Amino acid sequence: MAERIYLINEDTGKGVDFEVLDRIRVGRKQYIVLLPLTAEDVEICSSMMEPLEGTDMEDMDDCTDVCILEIGKSQNGSTQFLRVEDDVLDCVFKLFRDRNEDRFQFV
Repeated sequence: MAERIYLINEDTGKGVDFEVLDRIRVGRKQYIVLLPLTAEDVEICSSMMEPLEGTDMEDMDDCTDVCILEIGKSQNGSTQFLRVEDDVLDCVFKLFRDRNEDRFQFV
């Protein structure tokens, strides 16, 4: 069974159910590549973070945009997920694509 994660937007209180596609370490930072599971989740996801454009993957059923977030720690030590700057986003996505070219068909 695929790993799943549920994130809640603190501003709206709406949550999104994701499938975890990969975790990628770049230097000392770790990133998570997520796929929203339904069309409604994609809509909510777009308000929570910027999906990476041009990430259509033909093997996915409902959704084709992945979301990439940095995994961090809050001051109290709990896990938090942070938005990623565009230049880092591109780098992490390229690593994700290279690591998973046999698993997904990227368009």
